[in-house]
Amino acid sequence: MTFEDYFNRGVDYLQGNKPDLALKDFEEALKLQPDDADTKHVMSVAKELADLNAKKFQSILAEAESRAKLIGISVAYVDKTISEQTMILKNDPNNASAKETLGYAYYISGLIFESKNDYAQADNAHSEAIKNIPDYIFAYTRRAGVNLDMGNYDQAIKDYEKLIQTFPDDEKYKKMLAGVYSKRSAVCYSNGEKDNAIKYAEEALKLDPNDGTAGEILKRLKS
Repeated sequence: MTFEDYFNRGVDYLQGNKPDLALKDFEEALKLQPDDADTKHVMSVAKELADLNAKKFQSILAEAESRAKLIGISVAYVDKTISEQTMILKNDPNNASAKETLGYAYYISGLIFESKNDYAQADNAHSEAIKNIPDYIFAYTRRAGVNLDMGNYDQAIKDYEKLIQTFPDDEKYKKMLAGVYSKRSAVCYSNGEKDNAIKYAEEALKLDPNDGTAGEILKRLKS
């Protein structure tokens, strides 16, 4: 592979929130062009993101362990718990206790997948948690977050809207939803989709008038 191949793939990994893979490619790029300033810069960004992710994932795993204790299991036995409760429900579909335990176990499984940066599997697990516990607020919050990270804005919006309907006076969820619209506006702005960028920025500001990104986008596009 050429210097450009390593550099460009590293940037793609970095944009996809895979800093560890990005660092490997930037290291290979620097072997070919040791003094390249751009590679050194993005490499420093990748290192910072890797550190942030490590702290984030440790926090998520700690929550998984805490939740597992609440239902009396170890994180290591979450998959076994899911299998056992699924079998119970197969034989007794109306077993409320099994359904609740299964929902909690899937939520913990989703957290474990998040700690491994596997957002697609985390999304599936949190969806299963919601299927078994329809009003499980924590699962809605986590599913919204992983869909936002994957760029699945429509699903993230639906989940945050559900949270706002449940807690209409909680400004936290309104700001979270504003953040989705703001990020979506920024993506549209980068892609040259002016009308959509304006539309989503305005939605963000309805929910959070102090959203700086949305405000800046409107300022640029309407000036």
